Amino acid sequence: MFCVSLNFHNTDVALRETFPHGPELLDDLEEGVLLSTCNRLEVYGVGDVYDFIETRFKDFKSKLFFYEDDQAVRHLFRVATGLDSMVLGEDEILGQLKNAYEDARAAGKTGYELNTIFRGAVTAAKRVKTETLLSKTSVSVATLAASACVRFWDEQEKDRRANVLMIGGSGDIGGKLLKDLASYDRFDLYATVREHGVRDIAAAVDYKDRYRALRNADIVISATRSPHFTVTADAVAEADTGLPAPKQRLYVDLAVPRDIDPALSPVLTIDDLEELAEQNNALKQDAAAEAEDILEEELDVLFKDLAFHELVPLLNDPPDGIQLLSEDRKRLLYTFREEASAEEFRAFTKVFLRLYESGRTEDGT
Repeated sequence: MFCVSLNFHNTDVALRETFPHGPELLDDLEEGVLLSTCNRLEVYGVGDVYDFIETRFKDFKSKLFFYEDDQAVRHLFRVATGLDSMVLGEDEILGQLKNAYEDARAAGKTGYELNTIFRGAVTAAKRVKTETLLSKTSVSVATLAASACVRFWDEQEKDRRANVLMIGGSGDIGGKLLKDLASYDRFDLYATVREHGVRDIAAAVDYKDRYRALRNADIVISATRSPHFTVTADAVAEADTGLPAPKQRLYVDLAVPRDIDPALSPVLTIDDLEELAEQNNALKQDAAAEAEDILEEELDVLFKDLAFHELVPLLNDPPDGIQLLSEDRKRLLYTFREEASAEEFRAFTKVFLRLYESGRTEDGT
């Protein structure tokens, strides 16, 4: 397996938004999973990573992270457990990863290797969530954005509730941000989304009427998958025509590609939340160390499972009915698999397969 990654570590949102985010990225791969979020664009695939990079990522090679074999698997596990997130231990990434995997599986883009590895990553993430405090504190991109909205409104020193307009927001981050804002009980919420869960906490606004609603908004948030701006500076200026004074608003852009015209100000983007995330991450280092230990345990199990899979055909259905191992030695092999480290078991597997190949005759027996 390999992984090719553009993420918040090596690119900013201005670069990430220029890259195609659709399933066509997987067209050249027999097996592949596309993970596209506000903070990362990653392809996990089986095949030649160098050919794939030349075909799909050639113009981004100087910014690219790519991983092969064990390092690709390890990276996936770190992503799934929130150890590679901008907000350490954030919850949204696991759901996004599971959705990406299920989309690929439904499209026939996964085989034994990717299925086993992704299921192992989900298992590791669930253990980290259950056995450590890494995700116990409810901090995520959404909660950081909500905190920024609260600080902005506190600084305005207004003796009224703030009007918040959410454009889009039915996804993981947008929906959670609306719920977080509702919990503060100082915001009146309006949203262009009418889905269940959103309509319960926000008044519905028709998308085409968003600028009319924006005129009265103190905070404007956008979290869509639109390839174009949902809020432009010219349209805002037109909407504000006739106001007695320039409207001081906070714009929060949670989209990649960006939704809100950067000519507006102030605009809080995904990249701007990184400083807030670093303060949160410093408080979670002990839990992160515990999560790393769990990750290593789960990787050890996975690597042994993958190695053993190479032996299964020879053990269960040997060529020409030749019994390669007696039943007693098979039981010993299973015991060794449980007790050995992944490094030890994989070394044994390589020797076993090499001896098998060297012992075969020219007619295959």
